Amino acid sequence: MGVEIRQQTDQTIEFVEDASAAVLMKAGGPSSPTVAQPRIDMDRNYKIPLTAGTDTGGGLLSFQNPHSYDLLIVYAMLDVTTASSGACTVSIGETGTNGTTLSSNLISGQTVAATGIFNSGAKSVIWPAGKWLTASTASGASAGLVANLYFCTVLR
Repeated sequence: MGVEIRQQTDQTIEFVEDASAAVLMKAGGPSSPTVAQPRIDMDRNYKIPLTAGTDTGGGLLSFQNPHSYDLLIVYAMLDVTTASSGACTVSIGETGTNGTTLSSNLISGQTVAATGIFNSGAKSVIWPAGKWLTASTASGASAGLVANLYFCTVLR
């Protein structure tokens, strides 16, 4: 499979698959966007496994914004593929304090004693440059838990 990069007249670029001519990704646009010519910033989608067994603030996940600019976390989803061995709830959120602080502004006190996919609903948060996203055991113990956090960000 080959990919061609095309500059468009609306100041965007497209990544186009050669075989199917499908547009795989589009980004860019004018510096002063309008309804007729919007600016398209590429989404940044993440999948990060949680590390069970450390039942402290940020013990399941501590991830610092890797960019030099703020992002908006517009959606978060917790995919529990193996439940915790016992009772356990997990909280996930953005924190400006440090990577070992429990935050619950995305997912709050979600039980992980059963498998399933749990989302943040309509919650979105600002994730400032250099700040953290943490997943923490809010109650119980996370032993045995196998889960991934999926989240989508856009430029602020």
